[in-house]
Amino acid sequence: TLRNSHFLALYPEMRERAVIGAHYHEVIKAELDPNLHNAVGVFDANAELVDRLMRHGEAHLVYERMMSGDRHILVNEYRTPDNETLVLYTDISELKRRERK
Repeated sequence: TLRNSHFLALYPEMRERAVIGAHYHEVIKAELDPNLHNAVGVFDANAELVDRLMRHGEAHLVYERMMSGDRHILVNEYRTPDNETLVLYTDISELKRRERK
């Protein structure tokens, strides 16, 4: 079950797809769709989708996503003891700007 207003603030274009009852793979596929998201940089969306789905069962995943507008998102994905998934999205843009100075 997905319910996170912070996620939708970071990914407003996902409002129709990131709904209660959406499956993990559906949300991740939409998140990586270059027609929907505002991620920047060169990456292979299909390869990243396969990697994310293969690693989904791991206890903890951490990665960064570079977004348009000089925004950077840190993603922490956790598996809970009852086999649910908890994903925390943190805007680390200010930290990245300070690192560049």
